[in-house]
Amino acid sequence: MIDEKKVKEIALSPWLFDHIKGTNPKSWPIGLDQFYTSVLKLKPMEMFYEPFEILHQDFKTKFNTFIESMKRKISKKQNIDQNLSHLGKALVSFLKLSVIAGSCKMIVIL
Repeated sequence: MIDEKKVKEIALSPWLFDHIKGTNPKSWPIGLDQFYTSVLKLKPMEMFYEPFEILHQDFKTKFNTFIESMKRKISKKQNIDQNLSHLGKALVSFLKLSVIAGSCKMIVIL
């Protein structure tokens, strides 16, 4: 049986992702530490009811662009330690975000 009250509460509540700091990968590495720290504090499945794949396509596109940029810089041996750190934080954050959203699909897309 569908709990209409719960459905209405979820539908009217602000999306959790919109309150996480540093969610613009285009500006990373500026803001990446905030994003990393914020995401690690969240509990598994906390964003389960958010339609992440639908609402945040732009985030995933920018995230993939950031990852490709870090890979290029590392392959060119530019600031290897720093760029490896950025790459690691971004990947860990995305994997944790997948757990928070309860989405294996997000991991596969990565």
